[in-house]
Amino acid sequence: IFMDQYMESTSKQLLGTEAVRQMRESGDVDDSCIICGLSANEEKERFLMAGANYFLMKPIPCSKAGLKSQIVRVLEESTGRPKEYQDDISFVGI
Repeated sequence: IFMDQYMESTSKQLLGTEAVRQMRESGDVDDSCIICGLSANEEKERFLMAGANYFLMKPIPCSKAGLKSQIVRVLEESTGRPKEYQDDISFVGI
């Protein structure tokens, strides 16, 4: 799950760090679910304290190759399993 710090909401402004904390505490996602926080501000510590596995500073690459590289890096560093995901990532409609 890629979670942006500032999300639009119809009811109230819910920060990405709050959403991650709620998902982890509610049990809606278990420990096998990898959550990556995203922000243009330095929010790494807040995301990790909330239960995220990883953090990426925005902007992130928009090219297929650049985006795939970032996704593989998040998966590798979060799971400790090197490059086994490389061939499983595909893009539809991009």
